[in-house]
Amino acid sequence: MRDWRGLLLIGIAILLTSCRAATIEVAVPFEVKETIVEEKLTDGAIIMYTTTQENGGEEFDALSIAYLEGDEEKGWTNEGSNHWEYKGNAPLTVYYRDIYDYSSQGEILSRFQLTYGQVESADIVSIEGSETGNQYVNLKIIDIEGKRYFFEMKKYPYIRALNKEKNVIAEEKPRR
Repeated sequence: MRDWRGLLLIGIAILLTSCRAATIEVAVPFEVKETIVEEKLTDGAIIMYTTTQENGGEEFDALSIAYLEGDEEKGWTNEGSNHWEYKGNAPLTVYYRDIYDYSSQGEILSRFQLTYGQVESADIVSIEGSETGNQYVNLKIIDIEGKRYFFEMKKYPYIRALNKEKNVIAEEKPRR
């Protein structure tokens, strides 16, 4: 009888030491090819990453956003925004996403408006965003291994891409 209890305690100890908190890559809904942005929040993070997907026998890298709660010590849980986006080979792809954080009672605790995308054209040297279409601000381009992206925790309905002569070569505007 004592041997059974000893084996049980050893089994529980092994089980407890093998249980670890989920990493960011495990918590997101799709397989992460590359993490582009990890924006830390008070009780979590918003992650922009690439994931390899397939459609009609063609493989491509799609952008995805994940909203996670937790931290490195306690682990991460996926709280939503679970789909990828892909528009093909345009000079500039722009995506918008609103992410909501809800209480257990269903009340909105916070809302995050995101503008993000990928720069495909080598002619694009800067990206600008505007809330109204009047005053534009420069958006940071993130360069990772020759691929370029942008990510803003703000909604910019008006996006324009400029070449080195400051000419607009790609533009995104709200539909009227």
